[in-house]
Amino acid sequence: MSSRVEQGLRAFCQAWNEGRVSPAFRLAGMLRHQTINCQVQEGGEYVVRADAEHLSFEPGSDPTAHATLTMAEGDWLGVLDGRWSVWSVQLAGRCYAPQHEGALVRNFGLMLQSYALRRPTASEVS
Repeated sequence: MSSRVEQGLRAFCQAWNEGRVSPAFRLAGMLRHQTINCQVQEGGEYVVRADAEHLSFEPGSDPTAHATLTMAEGDWLGVLDGRWSVWSVQLAGRCYAPQHEGALVRNFGLMLQSYALRRPTASEVS
């Protein structure tokens, strides 16, 4: 199980709920009332659920989820750190989403990237 991916997804959900994710992306209706399974290829499954206003996070998977995003741990960490996007991982052939899940996965990925790129850098915190 990947505790670093778990910590990153928890931090993203917390930032979303506190309004620290770009407001433009927080208004994106596609994520509302959706459930996304987040799987780490090397082990670890997490569920992100969105209602009208908040995101919740829990370990495990939901068989009724609207989409499943599966990546290697290194790709998850790169996305959560803002080094690359889910879409770039998909274009590199390391992540696949069925067509009916693709738009939701990419939108979720853009929100993850928006969060990662808005976080203060180490030099800004010091």
